[in-house]
Amino acid sequence: MELLKEVAPNTKRVAIIFNPQHFDDELTYARKGAESLGIDATAHPIKNTGELDAALRAVGANQANSLFVIPSRLTRIVAPISFPHVRFGSCVDGALARTF
Repeated sequence: MELLKEVAPNTKRVAIIFNPQHFDDELTYARKGAESLGIDATAHPIKNTGELDAALRAVGANQANSLFVIPSRLTRIVAPISFPHVRFGSCVDGALARTF
């Protein structure tokens, strides 16, 4: 989150896309990092590629101005397919971040 805030200092609201079947603490750390930087974070779980559209609609409804994708086998496939025209920057531990 610190890197995201550094490259996108106007980030106020970040949407975090993650695979809830990927068992680790990355979502917790992402939320804590966002909170420490004064960024409002919303979590959007996807268990399969079919859930991505609904997650992205929720991202839009929450008016996020940045997107943070926690890496997993699923999200590493989903992000480039869903946003073929977007160049994602690789962040710490392989997390993908993009600002709009």
